[in-house]
Amino acid sequence: GSFSLATAYVSLLGYLLLGISMIALCTFLSSLVESQILAAVISIAALLLIYFMDMITMLIPASALVSFVILAVLELGLALLLWAGTKNANLGIAAAVVLILPTAILYILKADLFVSLIPNFLHAVDLFARFGGFTYGHIDLPGALFYLSFTAFFLFVTVRVMEKRRLA
Repeated sequence: GSFSLATAYVSLLGYLLLGISMIALCTFLSSLVESQILAAVISIAALLLIYFMDMITMLIPASALVSFVILAVLELGLALLLWAGTKNANLGIAAAVVLILPTAILYILKADLFVSLIPNFLHAVDLFARFGGFTYGHIDLPGALFYLSFTAFFLFVTVRVMEKRRLA
């Protein structure tokens, strides 16, 4: 049989962009911990989570209440991280109130904004969802820009983490 070289090269470009995005994410995750073994385990877990993101998205119900609860739990977790990082209980409580209270008010006033919020967000950040266009030989410009910005963001944050660690 025959095949199109253009399709093969565009597919390779897609693989390259997907690969550098994953490498940037794993580099960031490994910059957060001191142990190489722990960095490898966290990176593999993150890549598996990203690989199965489409299936995970299908498991999450599209109801407004589920999206609100997941968002509130994430905001509470962020407040707990802030409290753990600063050891200031008042700051942690204030962060929880500042994060959760507007979300709750918005949910009460306009619950329809929360319908499919979490599944739509997970689909938007899914790395493999943008890869399909490349396999058909189409240069997916929004997908390429997503991969490049994803890579740039995580490399930028990695540099910041390493600079903070060096100065400490």
